[in-house]
Amino acid sequence: MHPHLHTEEVQKSCAEVVAALEECHARGFLWKVTGNCTDAKYRVNMCLRGLRLERTRQNREQAMEKRQHIKKVWAELDADKYTEAERAERFGTGQEKGEGV
Repeated sequence: MHPHLHTEEVQKSCAEVVAALEECHARGFLWKVTGNCTDAKYRVNMCLRGLRLERTRQNREQAMEKRQHIKKVWAELDADKYTEAERAERFGTGQEKGEGV
């Protein structure tokens, strides 16, 4: 299975190969069954694969940045660098407003 072919991202990057596949499929059932659309399908798959790999790379970078930020915050907390008031102001108390103890 592949993602929807009519999304904005796919239309920007893979419009030509998707159009070629749709044109091939429009020629009829026998055209598809005899393998005449295989090359067009392969090109669509390779284009979609490239998009997926790029999304994966970006997601990995964002996750690494987030992990580093969390590590830094925990290091600051563990260093006991802040007074209780500074810690509550900087990192929050974990309680919603209006919930007093």
